[in-house]
Formats: sequence, structure tokens, C-alpha cells
Amino acid sequence: PTPFTIGRGMFNNGVTDWSDAIIDEVRISDAALSPAEFLFETVPAVDNPDFDDDGDVDGFDFLTWQRGAGDANNDGMVDAADFALWEAQFGTLGGVATAVPEPAGTWFAVGFIPWLTRRRRCR
Repeated sequence: PTPFTIGRGMFNNGVTDWSDAIIDEVRISDAALSPAEFLFETVPAVDNPDFDDDGDVDGFDFLTWQRGAGDANNDGMVDAADFALWEAQFGTLGGVATAVPEPAGTWFAVGFIPWLTRRRRCR
């Protein structure tokens, strides 16, 4: 058996750190692979003015930007472009799940409410 460490690879008989990224697929091989045999894709950054990651764009995000920690467009600078993105999305919710009633709960309400009203009429 050949020992190996997950997250590191061998290239030209030396241990190499390939990338600081999210791994989508893992392939275990008994042969050394060349860089051409790897697929590296860069995911484009998404403009995100929700600097405190609480699911909305609000005044707290503005304070974060004002303190120099709000880089909405991932250009490495906190500037007017980031403020413009915050201003355009102010008051919006980002990535917040909304509650959808379950069918079982709906059927319960449909059956229970008429039963309850009939019961009151009988008294």
C-alpha cells in the first residue's frame, strides 16, 4: 500500500499543494498526474453587500462598510463601488428561506375548522 494525504498531491516526486479551493470530485490513482490532467475552474464572485451574513442588507452592513470591512464586489478595495452595491440592494433579503405550509397541516386545518364550527353550533 502507498500512503497518501488527502488534500495534497505528488508532482515531480515532491509533495505539492495544488489549490486552496472546494473539491468537487476526488480521484485516487496509483500514477502521478500532470497539471494538464487536473481541471481548475474559477467561480466568478457574486456581488454581496450583506457584509455581516445575516441574510439581509441593512444598516448594520452599512456600518461594516463604513468601518472599512465591506468589500461587496470582491475587488480587494472598500470604496464607493461597494457602497453603490449596498445602496442598490438595501432592504432586500438574501438567501432567506420562506416557510411553505406542509400539505398535512393544510389538510388538518381543512378538516378541523369545519368540525370545530359544527361542534359550537350543536351546543
